[in-house]
Amino acid sequence: MRTKSSLINMAVNVFGQFFNLILAFAGRSMLVRYLSVDYLGVNGLLSNIFNVLSVTELGIGTAMLYGMYKPVADQDEQKITRLLNMYRRLYRLVAAGVAAAGIVLLPFLGYFIKGGTQIAHIRLYYVLYLLQTVSSYLLTYRASIIFAHQKQYISNFVTYIFTVVRYLLQIILLAATKNYSLYLLVQIICNVLSNWVIARQAGKMYPYIDKDKHSLPTKEEKRKLYKNIGAMSMHKIGAVCVYNTDSLLMSAFVGLRSVGIYSNYRLILSSVSLFFQQIFASFTASVGNLGASEKSGKIYEVYRILYMASFLCYGYGVAMMALLFRPFITLTFGKEYVFGPFVVCLILMDFYFGGMRQVIMCFRDTMGVFWYDRYKPVLEAAINLVLSIILVQKYEIAGILMGTVLSFLFTSFWVEPYVFFKYAVKEGYRKKLKRFFGQYFLNFVIIAAVTAAVLLICSPVPETNFFWFLIKGIAGTICYFLLMTAVSWKREDARKLMSAVCGRLSDLLKLNYGKAFGYKLLGLRFLCRLFPSKSSVRYSMEMKRRKAVKEWISAFCGSMEYGGASIKDEKGKGGLKPEEKRVWCFWWQKPEHAPELVKICFRSLKEQFPEREAVIITEENIRNYIKLPDFVYQKLGEGKISFAFFSDILRMSLLAEYGGIWCDATIYLMDSPEEEMRNYEFYTVKGRRDKTYVSENRWSGFFIKAPKGCPLCAACRDLLCAYCRSQEELIDYFLIDYLIDFLYENDEAIRSLIDSVPVNNPGCHELQGLLNMPFSESAVRQTAEESCIFKLNYRGEFQKETVHHEKTVYGWLAERTADK
Repeated sequence: MRTKSSLINMAVNVFGQFFNLILAFAGRSMLVRYLSVDYLGVNGLLSNIFNVLSVTELGIGTAMLYGMYKPVADQDEQKITRLLNMYRRLYRLVAAGVAAAGIVLLPFLGYFIKGGTQIAHIRLYYVLYLLQTVSSYLLTYRASIIFAHQKQYISNFVTYIFTVVRYLLQIILLAATKNYSLYLLVQIICNVLSNWVIARQAGKMYPYIDKDKHSLPTKEEKRKLYKNIGAMSMHKIGAVCVYNTDSLLMSAFVGLRSVGIYSNYRLILSSVSLFFQQIFASFTASVGNLGASEKSGKIYEVYRILYMASFLCYGYGVAMMALLFRPFITLTFGKEYVFGPFVVCLILMDFYFGGMRQVIMCFRDTMGVFWYDRYKPVLEAAINLVLSIILVQKYEIAGILMGTVLSFLFTSFWVEPYVFFKYAVKEGYRKKLKRFFGQYFLNFVIIAAVTAAVLLICSPVPETNFFWFLIKGIAGTICYFLLMTAVSWKREDARKLMSAVCGRLSDLLKLNYGKAFGYKLLGLRFLCRLFPSKSSVRYSMEMKRRKAVKEWISAFCGSMEYGGASIKDEKGKGGLKPEEKRVWCFWWQKPEHAPELVKICFRSLKEQFPEREAVIITEENIRNYIKLPDFVYQKLGEGKISFAFFSDILRMSLLAEYGGIWCDATIYLMDSPEEEMRNYEFYTVKGRRDKTYVSENRWSGFFIKAPKGCPLCAACRDLLCAYCRSQEELIDYFLIDYLIDFLYENDEAIRSLIDSVPVNNPGCHELQGLLNMPFSESAVRQTAEESCIFKLNYRGEFQKETVHHEKTVYGWLAERTADK
């Protein structure tokens, strides 16, 4: 689920950002055409003023979002509500602080513009920007709950829609009225509406956040929150001062026109940076887990691969922007809006240095070592401000950019690597730190040389229109990667990166699946996903795929020895042994950390089986009950098998060893099935025959009662372990059903065992669809008429009340088990 959400987030962000970038430049070109470049400068100046004022936020948003991850994972609605209430109060204080600071600053606005306030109504524009900034703090806090659930694509999608509407309306109004006040008014209205829609959507998705508007976090929770805010505040202050003072200094010492021209370059740079950040998000998701493992060598190895990827990506960005900045700005705005080569060189150096910091900063933040360089951002900001003010006197725009680059070289360039290697890598950090600086210098020289070569090779390509602009970009891309391949192919880091990328592509295209099971089966699997799930074509393709899987399973199992045969012989001699009075469940983490729905299911289990011992197998106690082969644990730790597959091995091993009842963690018992099961040695949920499923509803792996030494369980255990030992890919998610089907067709004793179970609990899947529906006793009673065992799924958003504050079926289940 997290991977799916991450992919959706990345897709929405990348495509939305690209489309908005096109519209943004269209709007900017219209602004220059109908007004003047000075109004671009006003945009840049006012945006940066309020970005600087946002320093009063002090990293509250980051700290609050970080604090929500655990209660969201635990589905602790009360704690989430308390945090949001605190978040709302803090952001109201921030809004008041920004408003007060903005009002105080208003009389001094002229000092930020060289030559005074020559733009008519600039104070009106300032007030409009102030209203937009203050209003955003009053609503955006509610979006944090969407972010904490890793569904930011929802808020991003809403934002992108309103941004598109805003740009289109602004372009139309500029063409019709040439009125900058209306231009800003549209921007304010769209931003407010966007925040309001997101806030409203958060309330619909999580209605419990509106039930209690007054509760606040406990003293201990506040203490942790304030500590996190304190740790982030230094970084927030430094980042704001470094990245938002350049435009203010340009306006004050050079003029608004320079700010307008510079803002075009900054828009491109920020868009390219965001694109690269989305790419790296998929690679850096496991950095936090690496830190927890405390394996210094592994941390360093992953760091080197990601650092090489960062070098290639940001190097490509430098080369392409050096090649395409001039033709793009010229074609969009005109030659007079192009900076000289030296200024562009400084802009690209700042971009490259900032990009190469990202990998180390990712490791620093996720491994919690940011405390050690908490004063560095303030020092960097101070050096940046002092140097920029000194150098701007002589070098104007170039002087300001030189101050930014030099402040990085004097602080972050050496402090951040030092902190990372000393406190995160630790082992042999001095040697690795020296290697880092040597590699950094070499990489910089390579990028400079490759960029110069790309510029030289592509210089004959004309720059007369966007067609040749595209040709120039393609030619530059080809040249860059050919040159980088030539200079990097022997480097160990590059080879490891290529291996990692090929592995990712192989996983994405399922090439290893084709190698293991044949490309015919891979092709059928791909074709099945092309058609709607309920279409006749999909069903036909699925039957062909299922037949191919059964053929492979038959060939695999036919050469294996498994426990079914020997135990079947024992049955003929003495019969099956009595079952133990145990109910087995599995939750790898501690049960108290499970989602609330799982806890509800566990409680129902204990209530409906009062005479049985309920055993929840966890990571801590598993070896106390069962001995599994070492390779099973090894493959689980390496991520080569899933927890679902591991639980299949576990359930069959426990039932073969001890007997008893296996219940999935998401089985809810409305009533006790004990009376019905009493007459059967082997029992499983068995619905009406349905060929849609591999099992055809003849059995269900999520609920099985079996005696000790059950031939079905012993055979499945041995076949699953043999599969785990010999295979690196899972042929099908329902492998256990395919194995049972093979045994059913080839072992008479096992077939008789399964056929002896009557149809039972035919509505076992119906309760899931009712969970968020208003509670109705008659509807629940009707659902439970033929079924008492229900299979649920904890992956979803379940509410105890509807938006109209009516109790839901999920809320009723929670109360029902809690009361007992």
